[in-house]
Amino acid sequence: MPELKRNELPYFIALALYLVLAIGRTCIFSSFLQGPLFKGILLVCLFFLVLKELYENEYSLKTVAVLVAFAAFALVVDRVSVLSSVASIIFIFCGRNIDFRKTAKVALGVTLTCLILAVVCSKAGIIENYIFDPESDRPREFLGFRYALFPSAYLLNAAMIMFYLKKGRPSFIWLAFIFVFNFYLYIKTDSRLSFLLCDAVILLSVVLKIVDSFERPKFIHSPVRKTLAWCSVFSFVIGTALSLPMQIFFNGDVRWMAKADSALGGRLSLGHESVRRFGFSLFGEDIPWVGNGLDINGNPVTDEYLYVDNLYLQFFQKYGVIFAILVLALLTYTIWKAYKGKDYILMTCFVFLAVHALVDDLILYLNYNIFWVLLGTSLFTLGSSLRAGKVDTKIQGV
Repeated sequence: MPELKRNELPYFIALALYLVLAIGRTCIFSSFLQGPLFKGILLVCLFFLVLKELYENEYSLKTVAVLVAFAAFALVVDRVSVLSSVASIIFIFCGRNIDFRKTAKVALGVTLTCLILAVVCSKAGIIENYIFDPESDRPREFLGFRYALFPSAYLLNAAMIMFYLKKGRPSFIWLAFIFVFNFYLYIKTDSRLSFLLCDAVILLSVVLKIVDSFERPKFIHSPVRKTLAWCSVFSFVIGTALSLPMQIFFNGDVRWMAKADSALGGRLSLGHESVRRFGFSLFGEDIPWVGNGLDINGNPVTDEYLYVDNLYLQFFQKYGVIFAILVLALLTYTIWKAYKGKDYILMTCFVFLAVHALVDDLILYLNYNIFWVLLGTSLFTLGSSLRAGKVDTKIQGV
């Protein structure tokens, strides 16, 4: 294991604690992780993050400017969202000069451990395994979590992390494990999108291991490759352009729209209804969406269902037009830096996330998507690379 730098250990302690807390709050026993205990653990995380920042000693004017911008982001998010979302922004800023490969390894270990423990404990009867609509043709087990989509989303995050760490070529043993686990979760939870994306990661890994020509110069510089690369760079912009108009101008009387809405589980009509009720604003608002699953106390949610699963619409409605545009710009800039640094594996991971965002908002949260940390890294890496060890360390005290 590579030797940790002085500022890395406090960050990884804080990150591990936060991920355990965040994942735990999505489990059936989340009622024990709220109130004073929740805030207390967050304060411990904040202590270690402050300790990490104290090791930095000096800050450049650029760092201070980015800190102010992130603080403004945090204020917007705090006004319209939960406290854990603010914590994610803090982790993104503090992880700006941390080797992301090490960060990814910490996230992988914590995520897999918590996921396996929750599933095993639920099947062993240690914690409740809530079953949604058990008498229907589509019963969905929650496997110890508060909603059926959560376990598959965690596994997808783990699969993409390993895909990135192994440069697209994980071992066949790992791929077999993920394939079996993914299929098991699909059978139990019927989480189709995460299942398909996880299978896509597995299939691409197998192709890369067999063909091993992903980075050959002739392939990289072909017109098709360049077109795909630039589509990847703007994948989140494309996702926005595809999904927002479909929801804003949705008309159930139009046959193809009705069919698309049915195929997407009513997400287009729900998004349209949300736009009709709440509209858009520059700085966002706290929208009272109501989803399925269990509340923080483990009780089924019985209020009228109205939830926006599309992350792009959620950005623009809940967080505001200005915030959404800035986040999209930062995401695009991060992928562009990966492209300039020829990190095509990382670009592929972001494309998977952009597709996932079309029908599921879970990747908004750090515990489901550790790649958010790279948004901070992209602002402080030298040149056009996101690779470890090329972080801007030429600082001047202010």
